[in-house]
Amino acid sequence: FLNVPMPQQQITYSEHTARVIDQEIRKMLAEAHTRAEETLQKNRGNLDALGKLLLEKEVIDRVALDELLAKSPIN
Repeated sequence: FLNVPMPQQQITYSEHTARVIDQEIRKMLAEAHTRAEETLQKNRGNLDALGKLLLEKEVIDRVALDELLAKSPIN
């Protein structure tokens, strides 16, 4: 799958089946990548605020994180 060398063993599926599997895996990975990018973009404000806070304090606890996220207009 995906051009990864496999150990020498008996293959129990056809080349066509292997291609179909590869195509489905690529599709699943592309969809997951798109979802991850959309989630990051949707939460960009939170991420920027968290980054700024971490630069100031280096370490924050759960209470500080909850307070930061409670201020977010997204929540």
